[in-house]
This record gives sequence, structure tokens and C-alpha cells, in this order.
Amino acid sequence: MKYREEVVAKIFNYITVIVLLGIIAFEAYMLQSERNRMQVMEQENAQLNADLIDSREINYDLRVENIALEKLSTQWKDYAAFTDTNKLDRFQKDLFGRTELIPQQAIEKIRKKKLEEMIEYLQKTESGENTSEENEEVQEAEDTQTQEDETQQTEETIEELYERYEIKTPVFSFADSQGDSVFLPFAYSEDPMRQYLIYTCAYSENGEIISLLYELPMNRQRSAPRYNEERKIAWRCIAYDLGDGWESCLIPENTESEETE
Repeated sequence: MKYREEVVAKIFNYITVIVLLGIIAFEAYMLQSERNRMQVMEQENAQLNADLIDSREINYDLRVENIALEKLSTQWKDYAAFTDTNKLDRFQKDLFGRTELIPQQAIEKIRKKKLEEMIEYLQKTESGENTSEENEEVQEAEDTQTQEDETQQTEETIEELYERYEIKTPVFSFADSQGDSVFLPFAYSEDPMRQYLIYTCAYSENGEIISLLYELPMNRQRSAPRYNEERKIAWRCIAYDLGDGWESCLIPENTESEETE
């Protein structure tokens, strides 16, 4: 009897120990879970603090840029052309549809530059092929031939040289190969509706670019452009730039009527 009581008591002790161990393990699990949750929260808090610092820096940079833009706007407000967007779109469509307004002297200058580069390249190629010291007679003959070629080039007209070296007139448009274009209006008179300067660019299929500055005279009584005798907007190209500085291309104005749209 006594032995049985001892066995039962031991069993209860074992059960009690197992229950206590389970409670301890559960508490340890809960403590570890809470610790992990706190670590995650600390990491998120650190990330939020870093994002807050970045946002403050971005906000400061934006304020600096805003101040600079306000200063620039104040500086150029007398020159910026404030006008109706639809009107600007109409002006742009009209100009971009009239590629004949691209100055021919600029196109011819590009063509002439190609011709000079071609002649220079051919002369260097010919002189580089025969530089042997052993063949002086051949060199003298070639020098004579070169002088004859130069004389022939002098006698040839520029158009004959273009045809001889197959240099065609480049075709320009107001949009590049990607379809992008530039159209920046500026007013330069006291009354912003009296006179516009339009900055734009012309592009060729070969990648040449001509920067252009057009004048758009406005009617002094009404905010509408002036027209020429052909009842077209009296655009006038006043300067162009091929990359080596602006050059004037002023053309005498045709008689313009004061009619408006």
C-alpha cells in the first residue's frame, strides 16, 4: 500500500514537472516572439526615421530650386511670351508646315562644308598613298596632276563640283527622326503682344541641325499676327546657327498687310 502511494505520488510529481516545463517553454516562446516583434518594430522605426530625414532633405532641395525658379521667372518675365496655348499651337503648326522658310544660305553652307571636307579627304588620301622616297618621278607627276585638278576645280562651278562629288542638297524639316521638335516663343517689345521671337531647330535626315531664330510681327491694335501679300503669316528668319555661332540672315521684308485672322 505504501509502495503504491509512493508510485502515485511520483507520477503526480512527474506530471507537475512536465506541466511546469510546458508553461516555462510557452513563456519563453512568447518572450522570443515579443522580442522579435520589437526588433522588427525598431527596424521599421529606423527606416521611417531615415525616410523622414530624406524627405526633409528633398523638401529643402525643392525649396532651393523653387527659389531659383522664382528668381529666374522674375528675371525673364518681361521676355516670356504669355499668350493663348491654342494660338501658340496654331503658330507652331503654321511654321512647321512651311519648310521653305528654312534659310537656303544655311543649307548651302552645310553643303559647301561637305564639299570642302570631301575635297580635303580625297587630297589627303591621294597624297598618303604615294609618299615613297624611291619614286620621285611618280611623285612629281602626281604633283603636276594635283595642280591640274586644282585648276580644274577652280574652273568648275560650285554646282558642277556638287554633281562631280555627288553631294546632294540636304532636306530639312522642323522635327527630328524621333518626331521631337523645339518651339520656344519670346516677346522682346514692351507690349508682349506686339513682337515675338521664336527659337526652333531644323533637322536633316543625316543628323545635321540648324538652330533658327524667327521673328513674328504682331498687329499693334489686336493680338494677331501680321500677314504678307500671299495672306500667309509674315514669318522672318533673322538668324541661324550651325554650331559655330549665330549668323544673320535678314531678308528685306515684303509689303505686309495689317489684316488678321
